[in-house]
Amino acid sequence: ALAWDDNASSLWGGTDLGLFCLVSQDKSWKIANEFNVHNSGLGANRVNAIIAISTGGSGETNLWVGTPCGLSCYSH
Repeated sequence: ALAWDDNASSLWGGTDLGLFCLVSQDKSWKIANEFNVHNSGLGANRVNAIIAISTGGSGETNLWVGTPCGLSCYSH
């Protein structure tokens, strides 16, 4: 699963190993953040879909992620 975050100019990727935030750096992609069941609130490591990226009233960005164990929301 892939989604582009215009607000942060980053690419989110979901795999069987978790959720990754990638940023363009030195003409290549670098992992800025990695999220899995051990270091975040993801329902499962496997990400089936990145459903939406939305902004809240407080300026936070919400990333909605579908996993086999349900829906997770990461706010940043």
